[in-house]
Amino acid sequence: MLGSAVEPREIIGRGSWDFPLIWSCHQILGKAEYRKGNLEKAFDHYDKAIGIVTGMYNSLSAVQALGEFMAGKEDLYSEAQEVCSALYEKTNDEKYIALNMAYADTLRNEVQKASAGLSSLKFQDKEKQALFEKLNKLGKALAQAENAMPVKDDSAANAKKPSSEVATRLQYVDNEIKTQKARVAALGNDYQKVFDEWKKKYPGDSLYFDSSSRVDIASIKKSLSDGQAMLQYVTLPEKMLITVISNNRVSCVSVDVKKKVIDDLIKKDIAIDYINRRDNARSDRDLENVAHKLHILYGYLIDPVKDLIKDKNRLYIVSDGFLAQLPFSALVTEENGAKPTYLVEKYEIAYLRPSFVSNFASQKKGKPDKAMLAVANPHNIDFQMITLEGTIKEISKPYKLLTENNKAVDVGIELKKAGKGSFDPWLEKISNDEFSRAYPEFKELPNSPTEKWVKEHLAKYKYETLYFATHGMPASDVVISSTKTYPKQIDRLKKKLNFDSIPPFERSINFYGENLYGANPFNGFVYLSSENQNFNPKELNKKIDEQDDGILQIKEIANLPDSVFSATKNVILSACNTAVTYNPGALKMDFDVKEGEDKEIESMLRKQGWIPGADQVSLVDLFMRRGVQNVYGTFWFADDEASSDLMSDFSSNFFDPSNHMDAVSAFNAAQRKIVSAAKNDGKKYGSYSAMHPFFWAVGGMFGK
Repeated sequence: MLGSAVEPREIIGRGSWDFPLIWSCHQILGKAEYRKGNLEKAFDHYDKAIGIVTGMYNSLSAVQALGEFMAGKEDLYSEAQEVCSALYEKTNDEKYIALNMAYADTLRNEVQKASAGLSSLKFQDKEKQALFEKLNKLGKALAQAENAMPVKDDSAANAKKPSSEVATRLQYVDNEIKTQKARVAALGNDYQKVFDEWKKKYPGDSLYFDSSSRVDIASIKKSLSDGQAMLQYVTLPEKMLITVISNNRVSCVSVDVKKKVIDDLIKKDIAIDYINRRDNARSDRDLENVAHKLHILYGYLIDPVKDLIKDKNRLYIVSDGFLAQLPFSALVTEENGAKPTYLVEKYEIAYLRPSFVSNFASQKKGKPDKAMLAVANPHNIDFQMITLEGTIKEISKPYKLLTENNKAVDVGIELKKAGKGSFDPWLEKISNDEFSRAYPEFKELPNSPTEKWVKEHLAKYKYETLYFATHGMPASDVVISSTKTYPKQIDRLKKKLNFDSIPPFERSINFYGENLYGANPFNGFVYLSSENQNFNPKELNKKIDEQDDGILQIKEIANLPDSVFSATKNVILSACNTAVTYNPGALKMDFDVKEGEDKEIESMLRKQGWIPGADQVSLVDLFMRRGVQNVYGTFWFADDEASSDLMSDFSSNFFDPSNHMDAVSAFNAAQRKIVSAAKNDGKKYGSYSAMHPFFWAVGGMFGK
């Protein structure tokens, strides 16, 4: 038991090799020093604790449950950030701002590191896989050697006159400790050499073994032009810190608002009650409600630094926790009833992580073979989801602009019409003539967007842009759908139709169990077509190879060779929830479980590593780590009709060379076009006002 601050000091002083215990002791001592006002001493303990955590080897066999692996670490990092903020206020030293940013990044990296362990990654690059296995083998041997370190009996060693038998035993233990330390040192040297080789060859994947983040404020300042600023947000228990970085100054503003206030505004009022689905946008009253909440958030997030950014035209947002679920473009500067003024009407808004700045500052060296690979309207009979005919229109725009400029483009579209319900495996085919008449811009009939087709083309060609207009599902949604959504829908339909079996649903449930098993954030995916398009009710338990099942998971993308993305500058993930780990349904559980609902599912999510508000693993993150400069991702469920409009306008701006717009400008201009049309011309989607952020603020551009 660690009953007092004295006991942790004794444990550290003994030279224990129990690293989780040591970092916990440093955390306890750091908290004690902080309470006494000894900021430098507190920082020293927290810095040592985090250094131990990030450097701990994480063997694949050691990671059994991500939730257990992350236990206590969120508190460690938030406490360290609080100490850094106090030291910055005391010293005005920019290094504490850099550390605050690095700690936020490192917490996310810790989850990436453990998720990789849970996934048992198998890289297609044989040289990379061999080095990966060598590192794992060395790391496992090192961890075993550290755990096998003999423990000396201090009470016997400190005795005034130990017996000859005790003295002999102590000498034996001393020799064993010396031998084991030498073994640990040798293994540590071997491990470091191989890890240095790994970092040099695969810098984007170094966090699979070392989660530490380095933030260079000088590089960030250098990467920003005169009209740009980076805003980084850190929410602490009693206050929020906003760091504003421009190319000539760094400022840090403390805002008197508790973390719980910000979290509740976003997770309940914004993400759950007001903004995440079309039904939230039915009336002017709905719009006024969400505008009011977004205006309150503007008061906390932008108003305190408005004088520091008044001469800027573009803001790069760096946020964590529940703030990572928030589209800053939709913050309301003035309410004005049903015609609010949004932040995007004044500023261009983009999102990034500070540790990726170096990626964006450098240009891609690779030359693309083709301009774009695009996917739309997939249909997977093994895993039923609704067809998205609007996505065909969406990708037709970039296809037309690129091919008119003699750019090579590969397109995969499933020629299927909308079904009678959400899960209709017997969809009517769009005939070749119908397709040609409806979409004359396509010069030839498209391929079926199967996983095999996508992977084969990625292996054969280097693309400048990858465009996925499809369904997306983060790992939390995989758990919720397989354990709650699908089973409830099956039971409801069985009762309604008086059927004993609903084959399409049950085939999907079996698919979950076979191909999306395990509690792992790397199970998030984008949806593609199945190889076989003929549904057979007699094959409900048919096993499908994970590599060709039409579900392109985060772990599968991570396994692809780095060379696949060596020329890729843009990735468009026009699908649901591609920029987040936890969709609104998962966030809602934080409320439901208090009322006794969904306890089993909530427990599964926590085992998966669910820290409500700590957004850690997403498709956007994955592509950013691959050095992709611009990644479009979404914060919630995308509306097919609105997304088709929004992304078609984006494509008109971005892919038309006469416009000279970068990705951020092109996307924000598309958002402003919808807002302007709603304000001035009453633009609607069905009977819903397009002014509502649900329609146009669903996504954001990540990168530079």
